[in-house]
Amino acid sequence: MRAGQVMSSIVTLAIAVGIALIYGWKLALVLGLAVPLIIGAGYQQQMGLRKNQRRDAKFMDEAGRVINIIVYKFIQYNIMLVL
Repeated sequence: MRAGQVMSSIVTLAIAVGIALIYGWKLALVLGLAVPLIIGAGYQQQMGLRKNQRRDAKFMDEAGRVINIIVYKFIQYNIMLVL
């Protein structure tokens, strides 16, 4: 998945630079200045997503433990009722 994102970004950048050069150097200059900002924003977004994924993984792990205990207690209780 990551390779696809990188390839998509490279192709988009190449097309944008090509269009900029065709229509004028002023647009190329603006794009040249904007690209580092776009890259930085993408990096920040990825860091935020990774942080959220780690946090969500901790919550899911805790939820799994709670469900495991509930199911175990439920089975124990039903076995005790049968006996």
